[in-house]
Amino acid sequence: MACFALLTAAVGCDRLGDVLPANALQCDGTELALCQAVARLAVSRMNLAATGPITHVTLTVGDCGRLARSSFIREAATGTACWQVDVVGERSYGGGAVVLQPGGALEAHWP
Repeated sequence: MACFALLTAAVGCDRLGDVLPANALQCDGTELALCQAVARLAVSRMNLAATGPITHVTLTVGDCGRLARSSFIREAATGTACWQVDVVGERSYGGGAVVLQPGGALEAHWP
């Protein structure tokens, strides 16, 4: 499985099985290894004490230019791929954007 620069140091390259139940990851056409990396980064931004166990992660492929304009995320304008990520837990949920930069680094932009 491929690792991406930011995730290698932050959370490693292991699978999401310890965080998500089977079939709880929706990738919207994103290649599985990249989808898992984006999801793991998104889950790492959540307060798991507040959300409880994560039950679902959904990636929605987005237009980086539109994301940059609508969310004032300047870094998204240079991204090669962008996703809106929704993370649902047993007690609460959250979401944000993840941007893949040309060098392979994933950047999370969470409120």
